[in-house]
Amino acid sequence: MVTKNDLDGEIAQHLKRLSHKDAVCNMPCDRLFRFELLHRIASYLLLKALTLLSQLLKQKSAKEIVPIIPQWAFEYRKLLLDYNREVRWATHDTMTNLVNVVGFVLS
Repeated sequence: MVTKNDLDGEIAQHLKRLSHKDAVCNMPCDRLFRFELLHRIASYLLLKALTLLSQLLKQKSAKEIVPIIPQWAFEYRKLLLDYNREVRWATHDTMTNLVNVVGFVLS
């Protein structure tokens, strides 16, 4: 079983940022404009977190990345269903980088 102590600190921080969208989008909204603004902010934050995570995955070794796979799988399922095309594209890009680094270790 993988604990939070086994994860690399930087990677764990970026994975945590991916779950912040729910907190931003669930704020009470009384107007459509405010609702759309919150979703745009949430998408921007997701894109930033995914970009940083993708770059970080390129720098890490497979041993450092393998422990994050269960958490990434959970976040990946949610991100694939995002309404923003750029978020879905960045999710795919991040997954590609993860598989490129870890792929040969898992097989």
